[in-house]
Amino acid sequence: MTRWLLLLPALATLGCAAEQAPAAVDPEAPEEAPAPWTLVVADPVSETAVLEALEAWNAALGREAIVLGDPATPYGARRHVYVRLAEDGSLAKGVGGLASCDGPTEVCIVRLRADLLKSARVIAHELGHVLGGWGHTETAGTLMYWESWYPHGAVGITPEDVVHVLAAR
Repeated sequence: MTRWLLLLPALATLGCAAEQAPAAVDPEAPEEAPAPWTLVVADPVSETAVLEALEAWNAALGREAIVLGDPATPYGARRHVYVRLAEDGSLAKGVGGLASCDGPTEVCIVRLRADLLKSARVIAHELGHVLGGWGHTETAGTLMYWESWYPHGAVGITPEDVVHVLAAR
């Protein structure tokens, strides 16, 4: 009997704890950022250009959105982006690069035209698609504009590019 009486206060405490209201959610709290993408570079793509592009996005987004991975990572790893040379004839005329992703597995490939393997701007544009900006902006001069890309200019991620990528997530 004594044991039972000692358990009653403990059971009553548990019952009260379960009935407490949940903690309030702060509407001003930032949304939790998704895990970073891991970028795998295949030869002969310029690692320097890739680093410049991923550092520009990380700085613009204020977080580590993309990290450089091991080139030996086998194809198909989840949340990985593989940057490689496009096969001859696989890109339409005038297209410098192409990003494609399989949504369920979160595996992406960025293919680059041979003459743009060292273009941080083109790589950054394609990474913008991977990060969530699947369309293009409508403002000439922005990184994510559909037509006016300057392959050998500065990466130049604008606030409009950031909004475009974040709004699409």
